[in-house]
Order: sequence, then C-alpha cells, then structure tokens
Amino acid sequence: METPQQRWETRVIHLNLNNKPASEPKQQPQVEQPPADPQKPIFSDAYLKEEFPNHYTEQGELKKPEPPSPPKPQHPATQLQSFMNKLGSEGWEFVGVYPVGQLTMMMFRRPLPPVPVEVPPAQPISAESSPDVAVHAVLQQILQRLELLEQRSVAPSPPSLLPPTSSGVSVMVLSSEQLQVLAPSEALPAAKAALALGLRSPASLLNYGARHGYPIGLVKVAANGQAAIYRGEAQRLSGGKAVRLWSIVPQSQLPRP
Repeated sequence: METPQQRWETRVIHLNLNNKPASEPKQQPQVEQPPADPQKPIFSDAYLKEEFPNHYTEQGELKKPEPPSPPKPQHPATQLQSFMNKLGSEGWEFVGVYPVGQLTMMMFRRPLPPVPVEVPPAQPISAESSPDVAVHAVLQQILQRLELLEQRSVAPSPPSLLPPTSSGVSVMVLSSEQLQVLAPSEALPAAKAALALGLRSPASLLNYGARHGYPIGLVKVAANGQAAIYRGEAQRLSGGKAVRLWSIVPQSQLPRP
C-alpha cells in the first residue's frame, strides 16, 4: 500500500526592523482662549465646602484632580510572544528567520489534510458465502471436535446400538424395555445432570442431545464413570419453556453386546 505524501502550507511574514529610534511627536502649542464671561455660580463656596469637604484642602482651596497615568507600553518581546502563540493555536509551526535581500522574513508552515483516496466499491457477497453460513459450519466443526475429545477421555464405551454418526462417534440409545430396567424413576434437569457427570456446564450435554435429535433413551457417558440417559421433556410448574430430563446411572450397568 502506497503511503500518501505529506503536503505543507507555508506562511511568510515580513519583519519591519528599524534601528533608528522613533521620533517623538511634536507637541502642538497651546492656544490661549479668551476668558469666558464671569457668571454667578449656582451654589456658594460656603455651601460646597460644607457638603463636599473631601474636595477641599484645609486652607479651603479646591483640590486639583490628579492627571491620569499614561498606559504602560507593552514590551516588544511580549508583543512577539502573543503573536507567535496566536499562530501556534492556529496550527502554524515556526520554521525560522531568513534574510531575503534587505528584508527579514519569518517563515511558518502547517500540514495540509491528506487528499481523500477513492475506495473501490465492495464486491457483492454471494448467498453461499454469507457470514451466517460460514459461522454455522465453523460451530459444527468445533462441536464435533469437542465430542471426539470427550470420547477419548472416557473409559471404553459400551457398544453402540445405532450406526456411527457422520463425525465417527458411536451413539447408544436404550429401548423402552431397557429403560424400565436400568433408568431410575428420578430424573434431573440438564444443569444438575451435567454436574453429576463432572461437566463444568450443561452446554456439552445439551449440544450432545441436539446433535443426535434427543431420542428417548439417548446415552452420554462421562469420564467419572457415570452415564446420563435422556428421559424426555417436562413442563415447569411455573410455566415457561419445557425442561429436558436425564437419569444418572453407573456405566457398569449399561448393556453390553
């Protein structure tokens, strides 16, 4: 994949450097205006001194207001710092100061956004390669491998009464007569039956029954010497989804050929 080339935007600013001190502006001579005609004041001096004593001195003279202090000029370094910070906030990077003839230039740069690359249109996905179909196939392979690993860890299993499945695992299904003899009257839900088989969760037991269609009398053996026999479904007393029931028996009681 080709890496896009970085593009830059440049900004050049002319520095006006002047070694001569700036001449002070000439003050205009003050023109004396003729005195205005004296008018009689509205308030007497005695009344003003009594009402506004803070504006008069102890000798009774009117206080002159202090002239305002002139604003303190800003240092050139502070001006340049504020100018550089403003450019930095806008994304400009300072490159340097360069003389160009009799001029002095400050150069800045900042990256330009990359040019958008045209993306080719996506190819249409066929129905055969849809994600759901692919995920289902992978899950089936995982379940078959788990079943093979469980069967390898179990002691020699009893002979199968049904032909082997497509995964090569033998399945035993007891007849109704064998169920009456072997299976106890007590039946456990899948969660408790999985604990009796030493399984960590009922998922393995439920997947095993789902793969083989849940026939009555389906047998699943475990590594702890126990076997689970599927007995069918039962409705909960509180209603809702039906519960699948299993009976637990020792593997030694299973029929042999």
